[in-house]
Amino acid sequence: MAKYKKVKIEPLTEIEKLNLKKGSEKHYDATDLPAEKQKELLSKLMDIARQSEGAIVAKPVSGKQYVAATVRTTKQKGKTFAFPEPNPIHAYYKIAIQHLEQAETFQTQFHDAVNGHPEQEYETFCNFFEEIVQGIVFLLMTVEGFINQLPNEDQVYQINGNERTKSDIEWMNVTDKLRLALPALTGNNIFVTNKPMYDHLQLLNDLRNDLIHLKKLELANFTYYQGLFKRLLDFPSGDIANAVFDFINIINPNFLVEENQP
Repeated sequence: MAKYKKVKIEPLTEIEKLNLKKGSEKHYDATDLPAEKQKELLSKLMDIARQSEGAIVAKPVSGKQYVAATVRTTKQKGKTFAFPEPNPIHAYYKIAIQHLEQAETFQTQFHDAVNGHPEQEYETFCNFFEEIVQGIVFLLMTVEGFINQLPNEDQVYQINGNERTKSDIEWMNVTDKLRLALPALTGNNIFVTNKPMYDHLQLLNDLRNDLIHLKKLELANFTYYQGLFKRLLDFPSGDIANAVFDFINIINPNFLVEENQP
């Protein structure tokens, strides 16, 4: 089986790195209060923060203070949730790896079941298909989401002779983001400097597109998706997952941190 990198899901915004000009700052320590009183006090504070434009709530994770989202959902109308925002890109990559690992397990079971009992053969392939598709989709979400985080809101970029805003870049397809937007945003053109990595990312993108925009191709043997299934069984998931990890950390060093690292 392939050796996958397991990453930490880290909070998105460390408050000290914002260099904020603070109008006021308040610290509360409710550790001496009974648990129910602590929850009551914090609930009131979160309600105040949610209703106060410009108020920033910070909460600690691993000894550092991170900006917290304050959210009141329709399902829990009486509660305001406040939690450090996790970086979705970290989560996407972690989810992808979980599904790719499970896909490998089911693919092994499928290989063992080939030419055995037809129902077992069919069920193990379906299990593999469910997992590999999710792994591929979340890997591509990792790449595209990461690129979408790069441009600044208030900046205009010269891309392929045209002025492009953050919103314009977000609407580009993945190939154009890699070939055109990335060099303008980072100065790094992996198509030129690391073509094997680019080819891995493009293979991922092509396969993801064919899964999302499913096209029926009737062959002489009356199958429709035989070619697609072959590509999934041949998909080099370990190589592609590592290419995504390396790509992101080349553009932004230590953006993805493995779980066994401090």
